[in-house]
Amino acid sequence: GGSTGALAAMAAPRVGSAEALLDSGPQLEVPDVAMLMIMITLFIDNLAGSISTPVMPYYAKAFDISTANIGYLYAVWSFSSTVFAPFLTRAADKIGRKTVLVMSLVGAGIANLIQAAALFFGSWAFPVFLFGRFFSGIWAAVGATCTVYVTDVCPEQLRAGVLAKMATVPVLALLFGPGLGGGLSQLGLNVPIAVDGTITLCSACLVAYYLPETPSFLRSRMASASAAAADDAEGGAATPGASAKATPVPAAVYLIGVGQCFGGMSFSTILSSFAIFMFHNFGFDALKVGFTMMLGSLMMVAGNVWAIPFCSPRFSNPTTACFGSVINGLATLGVAGSRTWQVAVFWTVVSYLGMSMRSSTVTASLASFSDITNRGAVFGISQTFSNLGRMIGPVVATHLAEWYGVSTPFLFSGALALSQAAIMFVIGRSHAPAPPALKKAATKFGVEWEDERGSKEDVEALGRFMADLLSKRHYQWVSKRADVEHLLASVLPELQIDDRETHQASLQGISTKQYLS
Repeated sequence: GGSTGALAAMAAPRVGSAEALLDSGPQLEVPDVAMLMIMITLFIDNLAGSISTPVMPYYAKAFDISTANIGYLYAVWSFSSTVFAPFLTRAADKIGRKTVLVMSLVGAGIANLIQAAALFFGSWAFPVFLFGRFFSGIWAAVGATCTVYVTDVCPEQLRAGVLAKMATVPVLALLFGPGLGGGLSQLGLNVPIAVDGTITLCSACLVAYYLPETPSFLRSRMASASAAAADDAEGGAATPGASAKATPVPAAVYLIGVGQCFGGMSFSTILSSFAIFMFHNFGFDALKVGFTMMLGSLMMVAGNVWAIPFCSPRFSNPTTACFGSVINGLATLGVAGSRTWQVAVFWTVVSYLGMSMRSSTVTASLASFSDITNRGAVFGISQTFSNLGRMIGPVVATHLAEWYGVSTPFLFSGALALSQAAIMFVIGRSHAPAPPALKKAATKFGVEWEDERGSKEDVEALGRFMADLLSKRHYQWVSKRADVEHLLASVLPELQIDDRETHQASLQGISTKQYLS
């Protein structure tokens, strides 16, 4: 019917002019506006969260709770995000990337509005606030789902570069969010959190209206539907998804996940303890803490713009992640030993450089262990480990601060970052360095011509598309495979490669309406 045709149209690979086919190289499977929408969504999600980050400890103090209990506020979010959010990421393999993204944004927006309104509930204020934190964690799947989406639509040759650019987006949000949150806190400690919720709900509306589903997911769903229809026609039990059986998750993903747990503990320790440390030692308020985080975000931008491109051609992604974790760990230990606010700010900014190098390259490492059938599962596992660390970190850190002094959590955080470095070193030694991203170059002709050889994933994706296309257009490609192969060979004759003009002429000679429209 019409809906099936629409799905097929969306699932079909993008094509363009003959010149584009000759020179553009590997292409994204979605229009540029879809990628822009993903980047905007990720920016808004991180901007909204970073607006409330610097004010959260001060807002929590408004409920007259101890420093140790502040750790539980962070931990309850991490607990619910560890238990529930990965199910959303995994569900993206079944119900679609876009659907999960919209659900996550709506849930997170409502949760933040609950937290902002908690002050108005009298004696129930703190329990309502605690519930809002718990409910927020349930929907914490925006970042992971955006990563799955981008990995879906990027060919392997482009993936590392696009993921590196994507890693810059949250950093840009962190550049503006904490300072904006500190400024909004002057209007009321719950104002930044209310703004957080409002922005997130607006983002959900934009995604629901503008973002298309990934073509690779649509192809997988149509292949499953075709398999189910074939089973029905043969009188057997329908087996949706049988044609796209999930690839088992490699053991290396779980090892990286353990490292992500350590990294999550390290990050959340800094997040929950930094304001306490700076206030106790140097008298920083929420505004000064926010601007310090903005300085760190500038360093993260520098890391993604200069450090990652410098390291990528020279080292594998796991090795670069190892370097980043070492920088992060040593700088965090430097924060613990700081005796002036200038030194503390310096080491904090350096630690952000390590974070930027670690986060983007760990994601690229995970992508290399996934395909369309298990991508949500792979990133869901990573998310589970990371959130587990973020759940444990604040509780341990705030208790360490109360028992042994406010510098102790940074010693703990530094040790955890160095532990993650050791794991990524093992991953880097166990797997061959990733090949550098394919750079766009002019097509060479004659004796210098090179035929394209796709990856296993490229071949499988095109095969699924062709099989579904032949079925929908009523070709008996299974029982009469030889005839169909002969037909395809005649429809796609060999192209001339002597020079650009003869190649383009032979290309345009193939039924332009069928090949290029």
